[in-house]
Amino acid sequence: MSQQKGSSTIKTIFVLFLIVLAFSFVAANWAKSIRSGHEPRETAHRTESESERIKPVGAVATDSIVSTADDIVEPAVVEKTVIEKPPIDPEAIYKSTCFACHDTGAADAPKLEAAAWPERLAKGEEALVANAISGIGMMPPKGGAMALSDEEIAAVVGYMIAIVHE
Repeated sequence: MSQQKGSSTIKTIFVLFLIVLAFSFVAANWAKSIRSGHEPRETAHRTESESERIKPVGAVATDSIVSTADDIVEPAVVEKTVIEKPPIDPEAIYKSTCFACHDTGAADAPKLEAAAWPERLAKGEEALVANAISGIGMMPPKGGAMALSDEEIAAVVGYMIAIVHE
């Protein structure tokens, strides 16, 4: 009796498999027949209004300015604008980035108090700048402000040292 029940289960699974397979085949053919009715027409079969509607809006001129008659009118002039970086303001950088940890002592950052800095200052300013750039302890590289340059980081470290020495 158990053999008959087992073979009945196998037959049921096989029949369900065939039904799913047949459904997939029918669905694929149905999708293919729908898609075949929407194939784009060839360019030669487009009407004038269709061609007008899909024509390019403009053209790119690389070396010269071109008129509608495709005659060269004048050479194109490319102006380069040089944007100068503003001078480094270490106080502004400190107040926008570093203060969150160094004013509160968050993440074990040393506060800008003379008592917290003797060991650090003994390592020298170069070591402090290198630690600020690459990160140390819980401080991420550049204090998390990756857009800052190494020069800006060095300026901020110098600013912080000056505050500690006050």
